[in-house]
Amino acid sequence: LDILIRVAATPSSGGTWDPGFGDMQSPDFMIKVDGIRYDPENCKDTLTCRLKITSSEETLTIEVWDRDPTTNDIMGTAICKRGVNCKNGDVEIEFLK
Repeated sequence: LDILIRVAATPSSGGTWDPGFGDMQSPDFMIKVDGIRYDPENCKDTLTCRLKITSSEETLTIEVWDRDPTTNDIMGTAICKRGVNCKNGDVEIEFLK
């Protein structure tokens, strides 16, 4: 499956994703799909992440994290039906064809 993940420019709680990091205030993505962790190298300091995953499940639980040196921060969790775009809070998931 090819998915595109978008997060809001700022968290709904206010502030920035990475306060104290100067110009690099966009998140570094770490993603878990049904418990399987993905650390895509192409998804650093950005608000979008394109990722290929393998899953045979009809419903996917997608956790989106901001990977930080000390503590990872959850940006959102979306429960999506396979192939159906979904959104939860600051996170949007798009299934690409």
